[in-house]
Amino acid sequence: MLYYLFTLFFALGVAAAPANFVLEQRQPADGIQCGDTIHSQRNLDRAFSFGCCLDARGLQLGANKYPHNFANHENLDFLEDDQPVEGPYREFPVLRSGQLYTGGAPGPDRVVFKQTNGGCQYIGAMTHTGAVPRNAFVLCVPPPPLFGA
Repeated sequence: MLYYLFTLFFALGVAAAPANFVLEQRQPADGIQCGDTIHSQRNLDRAFSFGCCLDARGLQLGANKYPHNFANHENLDFLEDDQPVEGPYREFPVLRSGQLYTGGAPGPDRVVFKQTNGGCQYIGAMTHTGAVPRNAFVLCVPPPPLFGA
């Protein structure tokens, strides 16, 4: 089934962004920590890029139809150069396994982005892990420095 989904996505051209599509990436170089999980930069980049490409084509995956709007009822501070980044925001799962989300259980972690003129802008990452109530979100944080770094 998974092979079929990837074949379908490639046939539809989802894997490649349109020629004029711009991905504005500003993730931390060392990845991000969501709860007790540290997501690599590569994992974040892949989830962000895939979510943005799906969104640009109006496609959604899974029962919860990702990517979808994130209303930010938690009032999370999404900042760029210490300035708030205004919505509307979109969310897409970033899986702890490192695989791309193609449906099923989305796990607790998400990348947040917004559509821009001709592309997408990475806004941040968030998780349900440690949030109160349980279905709320908290921001993911930079991972701790490596010993001796």
